[in-house]
Amino acid sequence: LGQAVALILDAGPCRGGLESTIVAVEGERAALLRPGGIARADIEAIAGRLEAPASIRGAPRSPGQLASHYAPKAKLRLISLRPEPGEGYLAFGPDAPDH
Repeated sequence: LGQAVALILDAGPCRGGLESTIVAVEGERAALLRPGGIARADIEAIAGRLEAPASIRGAPRSPGQLASHYAPKAKLRLISLRPEPGEGYLAFGPDAPDH
């Protein structure tokens, strides 16, 4: 992330399958950009009241801020040797076919 982010706290792998909690801190203000494994109340006990993130124009400030980020009803096909019409295809490794 280079100079775009002043500080990242990494406490290791997330527990319970939840994504990481992302908080933006600007001066004396903090906003919860993405809820995760740390409860809002626990953050507010340390940082004070969290503001709602400003409305986003253009690029989101954090992963998970677009409605399309979460797609629990999306169809997923595993162990596919080739894409079907209309599908995307993700393959990696030395034996990945060239499509």
